[in-house]
Amino acid sequence: MVPKHTAIAEVDGVKNCVAIDGDFVGDVMLIGAGAGGGPTASSVTSDLIDIARGLILPPFDTKAQMLKQYKKAQMPGPQRG
Repeated sequence: MVPKHTAIAEVDGVKNCVAIDGDFVGDVMLIGAGAGGGPTASSVTSDLIDIARGLILPPFDTKAQMLKQYKKAQMPGPQRG
């Protein structure tokens, strides 16, 4: 579902990747540990500690009616150097 010629298509294994286009920073790609025992256990443990401390926050901070129209992001091509 991701075009093979894009940089995001080169991320493999159990890693997650997010491509961001910012007004001041330009194109940024964040790659880090994704699915797997360690990252999942860390996330669940963190959530349980927050619940135990009473730090339960709503999952979304903005009402659906207040959300802005979605704009499809452009996929950056592979970096050549």
